[in-house]
Amino acid sequence: MTVSRRFVLGSAVAGILFGTSVQAASAATFAAVTSTSDPRNIRAFKLLLNGLGWRTAVDTTYTRTFYDFVRTFQRRNGLPVTGLGDEATIRFLASRRSVAADTTSWHAGALKVLLHKHGYVFSTGADATPYLTGSSLAFAQTMLDLGNFRVSAGYGHTQSNPDAVIWTRLFGAPGIGGLYPVSQLSSSVKGTNCGPASAVAILASRGKLPRKWAYTTAGAGAAIDDFRRSCALDAVAGVTDRNKIGTEYWELLRGFATYGLTGRQGGIADTISLGRAGRATICGGNIRQLPWWRTTFSGDASHWIAVLGTASNGEFVVIDPYLSGSNAYARRITEAGLRLYASTNPGYRVGHPRLQPPNRNSVVIN
Repeated sequence: MTVSRRFVLGSAVAGILFGTSVQAASAATFAAVTSTSDPRNIRAFKLLLNGLGWRTAVDTTYTRTFYDFVRTFQRRNGLPVTGLGDEATIRFLASRRSVAADTTSWHAGALKVLLHKHGYVFSTGADATPYLTGSSLAFAQTMLDLGNFRVSAGYGHTQSNPDAVIWTRLFGAPGIGGLYPVSQLSSSVKGTNCGPASAVAILASRGKLPRKWAYTTAGAGAAIDDFRRSCALDAVAGVTDRNKIGTEYWELLRGFATYGLTGRQGGIADTISLGRAGRATICGGNIRQLPWWRTTFSGDASHWIAVLGTASNGEFVVIDPYLSGSNAYARRITEAGLRLYASTNPGYRVGHPRLQPPNRNSVVIN
């Protein structure tokens, strides 16, 4: 059975979905926190120290006084006395407290500062980097963001308290940008909104606020619907309800144009090469060939996913908008797996008025 493009609602078999197998990334070189470090690393280091009761001003300066303060902390805790936020010190600080869902959690504040550095935004107001968690909803979103950061760092997805290894990765240089899981099932056109949902995920990863969304997973539905409207879907002969058809590349480009972005039709070769270069594309293919759907999806269906770049272990990081609920998180997929997914476009035939051939089934955004 094939399903015409992007109409996949109801094709999933009930059950738990599984992603790719967990593969730990190779250890990244850790750069100690010093006076020349990213100011957000200095601030996060000071928050962690405060979390262990070592009170110091939470700012972005690394003065001689603070250097001596760190040396005293290290000496009293049996650490190498360097005066710097070296790896041993960061691991010690991280392992002594968990991230708590309350406004007095210094470690939660440090986590949010570092996630913001990596492209995750928590507010659309004047203060876009609140240093303390605030509400239980904000904490839940923070932990969801942490799980997606773990995926981009090459580790398995979990929303549990970050261990010392993840803390050291958080102190590392920014990479792929913020990963915001969006589900087309949260929109009003559940079965055919994989294209607009993928577009919203890409806009968010670029730090470009999608209309009608405040950077929360729960608020994605309205933004997806808004993007679909901006696509101005073509009228299709024989289809009385445009909600029964999905978006094609030229319609998605219309939507991106309303954000001042241009693009073009591409193919899997573009998705692979641009993904390796850290550029996002929307990639079309057969949803049943995605590893997390292979045993749970009934039938073939044309689909769009957002390919946002590569993780530190070389695998591609994607947002699949048909995932929902607790399964709506970023996934990793190998190049071979991505090529298999893109090798067919169910419903396509030569001369089809809308569907594109498999090798020309990506959307490249400039």
